[in-house]
Amino acid sequence: MKSLKPMKAELLATSEIKAAYDALADEFAIAHELTAARARP
Repeated sequence: MKSLKPMKAELLATSEIKAAYDALADEFAIAHELTAARARP
């Protein structure tokens, strides 16, 4: 079983997948901030 980091690197090596991933950067940033806010005491 692959871990997330190598699998992500492998998938992002494909230009179409990388473009789609980059297009969603704002959504990923929002999700990250929401998750971080929930973890704060």
